[in-house]
Amino acid sequence: MKRRLALLSAALAAAVAWASFELHSRWREAETRRQEVLSRRVASAKAGEFAAPPAPQPVTGAEYLEVAQKTLFSKDRNPNVVVELPAPKPTPPLPVVHGVMDIGDGPTVFLSDRSRGGQQHAVRAGGKIGDLTLVSLSETEIVFQFEGVDIKKPIAELRYKEPGPQAGQAAAAAPVAAASTTNLTPAAPATPGPGQAMTGTDKKYCQAGETSAPGTVVGGYKKVVTATPFGQACFWEAVK
Repeated sequence: MKRRLALLSAALAAAVAWASFELHSRWREAETRRQEVLSRRVASAKAGEFAAPPAPQPVTGAEYLEVAQKTLFSKDRNPNVVVELPAPKPTPPLPVVHGVMDIGDGPTVFLSDRSRGGQQHAVRAGGKIGDLTLVSLSETEIVFQFEGVDIKKPIAELRYKEPGPQAGQAAAAAPVAAASTTNLTPAAPATPGPGQAMTGTDKKYCQAGETSAPGTVVGGYKKVVTATPFGQACFWEAVK
């Protein structure tokens, strides 16, 4: 047993000695290579010729004209400004003229708005009916204004016209065609009789399309149609 331990100890000592020798040898080789590298001289490279860059040209505004004119991030960079105007309002249909009356303080015209049920209104110069303003009035001509534009029309062209029998037969024979055509004559009211009361009087206006004969009495009012220098005037007065 002691012999085996002695042999093992001798083997380990020999291995340590050999490893130490090998380590020392390799260190000596590495040190030799290091000294050779440090002592080696490197030839200096010849410096090349350096060419100076050309001097920059002065900046001119004309070179950036395209950039300034084209739209980059905002529409206001574009010199061609497009102004979008609102679409003009369509001109409303002109009212129907039922008559003109002048009792010394200026002419008054009796109108009914085609687009608002045909109710009669007494209008003087400067007054409005619907979206139209009455500018002036004469025996033969009436002038309206819409959106700053004057519209002149002969009074005879706008007068209320009673529908004749032939017009009624044609409308009954061709209802589809009549529906697609603009009707310039106000429709007859559902209930015959006087319309809206005149302010400050005991009289009432005639309804547009109301066809009862002069002298007809309805609801305590009598229909009166009188001739004036400007045409016929129609109203209902209270029966006393």
